[in-house]
Amino acid sequence: MSICFIVMITQSCSVLESLMTTSPLPLGASSWRADTHIIAVIGIAHGTSHFFQLALPALFPALKQDLQLTYAELGMAMTCFYVVSGVFQALSGFVVDRLGAVRVLLFGLLCLAVGAGVASLAQGQAGLYLGAALIGLGNSVFHPADFSLLNARVSLSRLGHAFSTHALSGNLGYIAAPLTMLALSHSLGWRVALQVAMAIAIAVALFVFLQRQILDGGHHAQQKANHQPLHLQALLTRPIIACFFFFLFATFAVMGLQNFLPTLLQSAYALTPVQATSMLTTLLLGGATGMLLGGFAANRAQHHERIAAGGMIAAALIAGLLAAHLIPTPGLLPVLFLLGLVAGITNPSRDMLVRKAAPPGASGRVYGMVYAGLDTGAATGPAVLGWLLDQQSPHWAFLCVAIAFSLNVVLAGFARQSTMPVTR
Repeated sequence: MSICFIVMITQSCSVLESLMTTSPLPLGASSWRADTHIIAVIGIAHGTSHFFQLALPALFPALKQDLQLTYAELGMAMTCFYVVSGVFQALSGFVVDRLGAVRVLLFGLLCLAVGAGVASLAQGQAGLYLGAALIGLGNSVFHPADFSLLNARVSLSRLGHAFSTHALSGNLGYIAAPLTMLALSHSLGWRVALQVAMAIAIAVALFVFLQRQILDGGHHAQQKANHQPLHLQALLTRPIIACFFFFLFATFAVMGLQNFLPTLLQSAYALTPVQATSMLTTLLLGGATGMLLGGFAANRAQHHERIAAGGMIAAALIAGLLAAHLIPTPGLLPVLFLLGLVAGITNPSRDMLVRKAAPPGASGRVYGMVYAGLDTGAATGPAVLGWLLDQQSPHWAFLCVAIAFSLNVVLAGFARQSTMPVTR
């Protein structure tokens, strides 16, 4: 995990070093400093969105006691979050291509702030659900806006690293949220914790606003000049549809494991809670390492579908071994690290596949549609694996994960788009 922090600290230092620069970097600027600056600013915004994805769940015990809600009712708050995020993520891609990614990114950050503020004032279900829905609305814009900016403003030779750092920044947001929100809730109460989260979102929005010229660099003006209306059929090509389902099944498996791996291992391997939680930490460390290495692989590769398929084959085999209970207990730690590693390596390459599939001037719309699959998988994976756990069937849960990874082996081939150029 220290590797992740070093990467982000290095990039943040580059940002602070260049804050005095007020003129926008020229479109297509390929210097290391320019690329790192843009990657860092977008990474900070993306990490904030992931922070908010776990901000409410971290407060569930306190919310349950104070608002007298059941866990099912609290879970509905996250259902509101993901439904709103999934629906509006597809729509926000069209807005990004029309109004510009920076404006939409600022809107998303402000929605996170407003949603946290509304939730902090909740007296029951209605206020909590409204706050969760507003946070979901804010969350919906980040992937279309982020990837539109990264594709337009980062040189192709560093795009793989940009995608891997983008994914890593999200993981850092996941790590920071429970630690921050639980500490604040225990010391100051859950309402103050949400108000601090609101202040964080406002601070990041102000930071992005101050960097708006550097982020855009004339990109929106050129995008607006080249903008052409696309019929829905042009966005429903085989590669784009394959990417949508690739994201859905990958997130179904990964989010299902992230939510229930400790419980699955306690049921299947009779591990203690501490041992099972350490296995989840190992899985996440493997994923973070894989994302970092995947950036190097994506930069060097010509056939990104091969990396995506290869990682999914390895992940499916490991999940299948877990389903068949063929991994002895002493081997769980390295095997779960390897599972996270091979799944994480695919992330930058899958984003490169989406880039190749996007028609010119439509990256926001395509990333919005494809990443709606991510929200769909995030909403369904934990629900299915949780139901299987209720049926005392942990091995079937691992089998579902293996099947999801296996389907992505085929989808990676369908996502290949050989007709789209890979250079600007």
